[in-house]
Amino acid sequence: MKRLICLKIMVFVLLGLTACHSSLDTLIFDDTLANTPLADNNGTAVVSVGQKPTVTPSPLVFTATPSATPRATITHAPTRTPVPTPTLRITATPTATTFAIYDVPVWLSQPQNSSMLMFETIGLQDGEHTLIVHNVVSGEQFVIPVGDCCIEHSWLLREDTLYIQLDHPRVETSHTVLQEPYQEFINTKTGEVTQHQPPFPGRYAVLSPNGRHVALIDRNPMRIAILDQEQDKEVALQDLFNGRYSNHYSASWTKDGALLAVSQVTFPEEPGSGSAQYGLAIYTSEGEPFRMYDHINFGQWASVSPYKFLYTTGPWSEIVPCILYVADGNHICLEAITRWREEQDVQVAQFMLSPDGNKVSFIHWNSATNNNGLCYLDLNTDAINCLVTPTDLLSIDKDSRYYVILHHWSPRGDYIAFYVNPNGPLSNDSSFTSIGIVNSDGTHLEILGPVLAPYKTDQLWWELESN
Repeated sequence: MKRLICLKIMVFVLLGLTACHSSLDTLIFDDTLANTPLADNNGTAVVSVGQKPTVTPSPLVFTATPSATPRATITHAPTRTPVPTPTLRITATPTATTFAIYDVPVWLSQPQNSSMLMFETIGLQDGEHTLIVHNVVSGEQFVIPVGDCCIEHSWLLREDTLYIQLDHPRVETSHTVLQEPYQEFINTKTGEVTQHQPPFPGRYAVLSPNGRHVALIDRNPMRIAILDQEQDKEVALQDLFNGRYSNHYSASWTKDGALLAVSQVTFPEEPGSGSAQYGLAIYTSEGEPFRMYDHINFGQWASVSPYKFLYTTGPWSEIVPCILYVADGNHICLEAITRWREEQDVQVAQFMLSPDGNKVSFIHWNSATNNNGLCYLDLNTDAINCLVTPTDLLSIDKDSRYYVILHHWSPRGDYIAFYVNPNGPLSNDSSFTSIGIVNSDGTHLEILGPVLAPYKTDQLWWELESN
């Protein structure tokens, strides 16, 4: 059911609302920007290996993330011939709280030296779900059997240790609960796998980058709060729009954890009966209102200072991406993309800022002319360069038309991961979707294989960022 709900929302991913994940990777097709300051600028699922635990699991408690140190320089290209590692094997007897200990490859146990991509796939023959961790440099893969569908996977760095976190949903029928929600953590240093109860059952949690604050979203009724984990204090956030945008909330922290953007939306009652309506509220980490913007949806915080974010304006067929500087309310709109769109006679969507803030990437398509691909605008020169071209997409399957439907930069900006399928960016049908990777200079494009519905693009990558 969870994946069905995500499929229902999938169209809104490209119409501006990011579905089923915490960061907002896609942008709103909307029309008006209103800047109303409220404060001054100072202001694996692991395969079962034995009996259930005899003790009650408890949530992990982590301290704040230490500052990352730059890793060694890596080869700037994915290999063309990946060499998969064997499926995980147990190397120790599990205890009541440790469910398995796996043989972890060196490149995963030393993540400071790795660029890794994580995605969920399904066997074409047996239908088994697996989670793949792909080493971008060597092409090696770590294969985690997860058994059931609909897990949420993410990276978690705490106390200088990298974990793979697997969140399993509640499973129930109309008569009985088949499975309560639970979490599993794979320690990439030791291979240990432990199970825990979710620390915030029934609530969607978005952890700040420094680990101190958590944005907690309740779905029924829709509301949001910020929990300060150091002070064990929860502050309910004021709905600045008084219920006007109440169907769905998404939350995203700035890189320093100082500000939280809450994107709110009201959907039309019937698909196609009207336009979704959006609002954006920004709060400090203490829960104080900082800014509000009517009729726009948050797209993506920039990774570099000053505080700025990407948004779009105009109807979806004539969309214009813009960048707003939060402190003073100034904004610029990227007319170079508008001119290019008109010259190429294509539609454009899913705009993303590069980690260095110097590029804005986007997907484009025209079903009639087969002009489909992935490009970026260089903000310094206004030049547009294309990384995935119609020729590249034709090479996937000469008998089918393929489209890029989503993409996401690696944290250092060396690579871009992208999803392709033959159904198109605006389709709810996620079948036949594959994941690929390309260097940010357009070289060494590679399709890695089939993937399940790509809703958590913000959790694709692990890579230490440059300071």
